[in-house]
Amino acid sequence: MKRILLNILLLFLTLTLASCGVYNRALGKDKDASQLGADGDYFTVSLVYDGETLPLANDDKLGANALKGMKASWNNGYSYYEAAFDEKGTARIPEVEGVFNILVTGLPSGYTYNPNVYFASNSSPYVDVEIYKIINPSVSGNAGKSTGNPIRITQGGIYSATLQSPTDKIYYLFIPQEIGDFGIESIASTTENLVNPIADIYNANAGGTAYFSHTQDDGGEASTYTKNFKHLVEVNGDEYIGNVFMFGVRATHKNEEYPVTVEFALVKEHEFELGSTATDTMMIPKEIPQDKTSQEFKDYVAWHNDNTANKTLKTPETKVGNGYRYESSRFVYNETDGYWHVDGKDGPILYAAISKRDYWGFLDVSLTHVEDAGNKALTITTSLLEDGVRKTKRENYKLFVQGYDDLARSGYYCIYMPANGTIKLENGYCFCRVPDGEQKLANVNDCASQGLTCLGSCEKCNKDCRACPEEQRNVVGYQDVANKDGYVPVTDELQRFLLKFTISQRYYADGSGWVETNPTRQIDATNEFQWLWCCAYYV
Repeated sequence: MKRILLNILLLFLTLTLASCGVYNRALGKDKDASQLGADGDYFTVSLVYDGETLPLANDDKLGANALKGMKASWNNGYSYYEAAFDEKGTARIPEVEGVFNILVTGLPSGYTYNPNVYFASNSSPYVDVEIYKIINPSVSGNAGKSTGNPIRITQGGIYSATLQSPTDKIYYLFIPQEIGDFGIESIASTTENLVNPIADIYNANAGGTAYFSHTQDDGGEASTYTKNFKHLVEVNGDEYIGNVFMFGVRATHKNEEYPVTVEFALVKEHEFELGSTATDTMMIPKEIPQDKTSQEFKDYVAWHNDNTANKTLKTPETKVGNGYRYESSRFVYNETDGYWHVDGKDGPILYAAISKRDYWGFLDVSLTHVEDAGNKALTITTSLLEDGVRKTKRENYKLFVQGYDDLARSGYYCIYMPANGTIKLENGYCFCRVPDGEQKLANVNDCASQGLTCLGSCEKCNKDCRACPEEQRNVVGYQDVANKDGYVPVTDELQRFLLKFTISQRYYADGSGWVETNPTRQIDATNEFQWLWCCAYYV
């Protein structure tokens, strides 16, 4: 079952981790610009390197001669158009209706671009494609052939790995030297849809010992075969600086044609990011009471606890032949009470598992612990076209799901928790832990000098430790209103989050997703009802 909503062309949901848009090679006949025959406006592509538009003067690699043989193509999944770059550095075709992914061929050796982020549309006909110089780290002997001798990379930018077979793997090592987000992201073309990059992540140390952690085979741009890997790590305290991060790159080819070249980016905050700079938004619930001391909050929690007391959970899938399916006609949102229901607006209210595992165990943990492994599963990337480039906005649902109290206790924010358990924000301070476990408030400059260990993200009380904005303090998350079973009534905003999360995590993925292959219960669903995997109702 397709996991992508194909009717969304101008709004692309990349979820994690995970955004993805499906673009297949055009089904229609290939055309060049001369076949269009229309006058007037044009779709135009220019190339930009390091802020300058090609051709570059006095540059053998990126000068006027380099443009000879280079072409741009426009592909919308059905129609495909192609045009050569002229001596002025532009390729163009008469404007046609639709949204088209832009690809560039014939770039000089040693240069590349991200083929998955540039689109032409009638509102954005002029597109600048940024090209990058591929970084070639110093390599000698058998470097990259084993975890004991990985290729060391330090600079943010694009790297290239050439693989001779599906079992061939090249190992890389990165040691962060500053606080910030960093990660790796492959950029195989989802339009060509031929290569599937894979990253194996390792836990390593400076002594050369490495232990396999997990395989990252998604999270980036994706199509039906190509699923780019994207693995992000948050270096949020001095304790992570100097740590060793190791990964191995491998790939499969749809037609088993080798060698295969996988290009990937080492993304470093403030140094190198693919595409446009993403903006982050901390999502805050709006459809549950936000004051724990209010009678409204107490009544809300009491109401749905009473509503589910002495009742049994039942999952909403329907037996169909030899399998199960979420039948779309059974589920409806009731605008009057603000909840999703099963079997009509007056039917039982749907509940979602939040603070405990879902009924069938599709997840190994609850949603409140889904990021414990160090990923960013609760951060979902939404993308849209702006001036021909897909702009991204990351929506962080951690506070939405867990609530302020839980995040504060875990050290997510720079806060101080006295012995009585009352959480108190202290500007410029983090709380530390001496060897016997006692907590002590310390100035940001005092903690390390006193030999103390801080909690959570405030390790060594670094001055860059995460502050807590006023609007995030004391926010009630959905975990805070869960009943004894760990379930909450599904509001409209919760349903929207669950759908985005499900798509970003590939719980449905053309028959190979976790929900579709679960050994306990395999359930099919249409795109818009994939989110029901964690839902049940009471009878």
